[in-house]
Amino acid sequence: MFKKFLFVLVCFTAAGVGVYAYQLDQLPPPDERRTAPRFSLPDSEGVERTLDTWKDQVLVINFWATWCPPCREEIPAFTKIQDELGSKGLQFIGIAIEEAEPVREFMQQFPVNYPMLIAPDNGMSLMAEFGNTMGVVPFSVVLDRSGRIVHMQPGVFEPDQVKKWVAPLL
Repeated sequence: MFKKFLFVLVCFTAAGVGVYAYQLDQLPPPDERRTAPRFSLPDSEGVERTLDTWKDQVLVINFWATWCPPCREEIPAFTKIQDELGSKGLQFIGIAIEEAEPVREFMQQFPVNYPMLIAPDNGMSLMAEFGNTMGVVPFSVVLDRSGRIVHMQPGVFEPDQVKKWVAPLL
């Protein structure tokens, strides 16, 4: 009986995530896109940053955590894409939903070439403001140069998907 219940639960969860992901891919045209919420967060060194720090750039904001294996796996690809497209106006921003110390330790082991912001207390609510009402990590958002949301990606954001979304904006 428990196996049937578990199977049904997994099916409904998968269906819900699929519908949610499909809806995210159906964003409104550019003139109807909503502007990203404003925030102020410290980076891994304690320096306060706002979204305006990266004004007029195409942004990929990635909510993640060191305890999340898929989050850790996508960071090397993000670092590589930052190297490739940063000079064209692309900027990745990591927002860790945990304390600064584990993030600094992670960055010592795995060099990252983009800013890591720290949001242990308000990271989940900020993620919800960006459109992630399910609280899934990793979660990435692509913003155009005017700060409008053009794509939301729950789960792993594959390198070819990243390039698909950012290339037309650069």
